[in-house]
Amino acid sequence: MTLQLSAQSEIVVPYASFRGGGVVDLMPRLIKEGYYPAGIAILVDRRQNAPEEVRNNFNTYIWTGDSAGTDEKGGALLTLDSPLLRHLTPESSLVNGALRLDQKQWKELKADTEYSCNLTPT
Repeated sequence: MTLQLSAQSEIVVPYASFRGGGVVDLMPRLIKEGYYPAGIAILVDRRQNAPEEVRNNFNTYIWTGDSAGTDEKGGALLTLDSPLLRHLTPESSLVNGALRLDQKQWKELKADTEYSCNLTPT
C-alpha cells in the first residue's frame, strides 16, 4: 500500500511524483503533461488531515502554483495560482531558488487583485 497525503475534502484523482531536477526543469514538464500544481491551501489541508503515518513520512519539497515575493522597500506580494510560476523554464532567472521578477512582472502580478495580495510596510 502506498502512503498518500490526502485531506478530508479531497476528491481522489490520479497524481504523480516527479523526482530529480529543479523547479525550472519540472514545471514545464508538469504543465505539458496536464498536471495542475497544488496551492498552499490544499497542501496545508492535506498535511493537517492526513493520517499520522503519512504526516510522519511526508518530509519532501513540494512545488506549488502560489508565490510570495518581496521588494527592496520591504513590501510583499502574495499570489495564488501565479501565472509566472506556470511558465518557468530552465532559462528563467532564479536568485537563491526564487524567480527574479522584473518591474513589468511585479506590476502585472500586483494589478491582479483577484489572485494577488500586496502588503506594504507601515
